[in-house]
Formats: sequence, structure tokens, C-alpha cells
Amino acid sequence: MTELKTTIETITTVTTFIMLTDIDLIRNPRSYSLNELELSIDNLGVKVLLNYQILDADFCAKYILNDFYASCEEETYICNGDVLHKQQHINAEDLKTACINHKTFG
Repeated sequence: MTELKTTIETITTVTTFIMLTDIDLIRNPRSYSLNELELSIDNLGVKVLLNYQILDADFCAKYILNDFYASCEEETYICNGDVLHKQQHINAEDLKTACINHKTFG
């Protein structure tokens, strides 16, 4: 019964989510949570994500270094070095581990 109540409360508190765009990220740098970015990932350029938002190693391995999410050929050339340069809080070892976990090799 408690589980059902929790589910009902969760359903009633769902809010409408508006898909983010590259313009949103540029106008509001470092403003969005990883969850918000992930919900809009198909609508965002990985280069803009890398340059304007704070990301973690897991997000970078899963999306930034994965050619599937590249919106143009130029984005397929993003490598681990680019991630480490733009996201200086990420260390190389954490990024390497995340890349292995997500089977992406930047």
C-alpha cells in the first residue's frame, strides 16, 4: 500500500519538461543538471554541451565521446583530450574508466 501511495504521489508531482536547445545552453552556461541535459540530449550539440555546461566523466563517455550523438562530422573528432581540456574537474583516470564502462573510446 505504501508503494502505491508513493507511486501516486510521484505521478501527481510530474512537471512538464521543455526540451533544451543549444541556444539555452549558450545563454545559461553551467545552469542545467545532468538529468535535464540527458532528457534533451537528442536536441543538443555535443560541442555546445562540452563548452557551456559542467559535465561528469560518465556523461562525457556516454554522450560526448559517443559518435552516435554527434550532430555533425566535426563533433566526431572530439577526443578525451578535448574533454579533459574543457572539463578540467574531470581527471584522466575517471574518464578512462567511464569510457571502458560505456564502450566509447575517445
